[in-house]
Amino acid sequence: LKIQQFINKAKKLSFSEFNYTNFEKLGLGGQAAAFKADSSFDKCPVTIRVFIKETDPCRLSRQIQQIDEQTVKYPYVQHSLRYHEMLVEQRPSTCITGKTVLIQVLEYAPLRLQDYVEANSLQPAVQEKIIKQLATALYKMHDNKILHRDVKPDNIYLDKDFNCMLSDLGIARSSDCSLKTQIGTPSYTAPEVWKVAFESETQSFAEYDSEVDAWSLGCVVYYMQYGRDLFDSVAIDQIEAYLSEEKFEESDPFPKHVMQQLIQVDPLKRKQNWMDLRTELEIKQ
Repeated sequence: LKIQQFINKAKKLSFSEFNYTNFEKLGLGGQAAAFKADSSFDKCPVTIRVFIKETDPCRLSRQIQQIDEQTVKYPYVQHSLRYHEMLVEQRPSTCITGKTVLIQVLEYAPLRLQDYVEANSLQPAVQEKIIKQLATALYKMHDNKILHRDVKPDNIYLDKDFNCMLSDLGIARSSDCSLKTQIGTPSYTAPEVWKVAFESETQSFAEYDSEVDAWSLGCVVYYMQYGRDLFDSVAIDQIEAYLSEEKFEESDPFPKHVMQQLIQVDPLKRKQNWMDLRTELEIKQ
């Protein structure tokens, strides 16, 4: 029933009536193609993501859940403005010709954190601002039992004042579920997500909760400090030994403290540190 209500709502929002113009391709991911466009309705640029509508009922239910979760507005998280459903006509001939697509319209931010750090260094005050905003975004998501599961520089956008926007909730999941799937980006994925699979050589993965996002945030902080991934080319079974050496000696005090709290191999210790950090940052529930 929920799926049908969503589809009915989407159908009422005609894509052509909103007058999106000046399309510019932003990227092509595993689930969607993304574009920047000008919206006369919103009077500002927007991000448009185009998904091929799933035909399998179970996959469609999951797809709708993922898209629908982004209608909830969290601070510093890219917000979904509306949806459309459209049948792609038989011309021009492309991989989506003749298929029904779901079109998601989201807030737009001009600059990825990854692109900025590759070309510039971030001042300590700016880093602290971004860290606190990302932490606020994740705490608020976790309060609503939502895990992001793919926090990384490529999924963080900045405006001209260095306010951040966490994007790509395409693999976000409710923490009500017993999550055991391996998903995310290896250099930013907590070791417990991989641990069971590595030890057993099966596709059975460890259960996890909000502490996996905390690990990823710690790795993002390292990236902002040093301009590189902390665990690039480090094997999963070598992470603990790798961290036994001091990795944060030359870091600024605040980022160093955050990294020391969150880049902890023990998920229980990390989870407690994540809870304590909320009090330190004075982020209310």
